[in-house]
Amino acid sequence: MNRYLTWVGLSVAAFASFVAILERGNLPAEVPAAICAVAAAALVIVDVVRPTPVQMPGPYAEQTEWLGRVRGAFRSTRMGREDLVRILDQIERSSANPALPLRSPEYFEQIARVSNAEFNRYLSERVEALERTT
Repeated sequence: MNRYLTWVGLSVAAFASFVAILERGNLPAEVPAAICAVAAAALVIVDVVRPTPVQMPGPYAEQTEWLGRVRGAFRSTRMGREDLVRILDQIERSSANPALPLRSPEYFEQIARVSNAEFNRYLSERVEALERTT
């Protein structure tokens, strides 16, 4: 229910309660009014107490975040290469080799100096090695 219907439910419950109290002794009017008041109050309570569903990011959100990061790294220049190596290192640490040491700045300088073909070959070898171990 929305806020408007909650107020309508409260109003119906209050009005039906008032009618049930006024019709004291007149059972044909008192009982239906009391039933209506209890039913309206129950609907309002259920709506107010019900937890609001929370949208949790699922695996799809994490996957698109990684894809965006990888695509950005491929479009980038030297920093993109470093980011790709770091991404592969994170994947390797989270699965096959948790003790993988951090790469030195000299390593990243060496990666930045290689040609595109050599870097692509390096990436292919790393990805294939990760696929074999996972």
